[in-house]
Amino acid sequence: MNRFAELLDRLAYEGGRNNKLRLMTEYFRSVGDPERGWALAALTGALTFQHAKPGIIRTLMAERCRHSLRAGSTSSTRPDAGRC
Repeated sequence: MNRFAELLDRLAYEGGRNNKLRLMTEYFRSVGDPERGWALAALTGALTFQHAKPGIIRTLMAERCRHSLRAGSTSSTRPDAGRC
């Protein structure tokens, strides 16, 4: 996933169609399946998240934050204590 994030970052700042095509070609040659398929679907707009509704995402984040807050509550002197 980090390689895909890096590709997106490089594509955002890369000028010129041919340079972008070169970056994508290098990426697709360097990664295997299924990562290659997920990346292609994301880049072409074919990747959908039917079940990722805003309410579900909020609930998952709330649970993750609660666990993080509980873990950080024992050490309130840390500057990042209580962050999600």
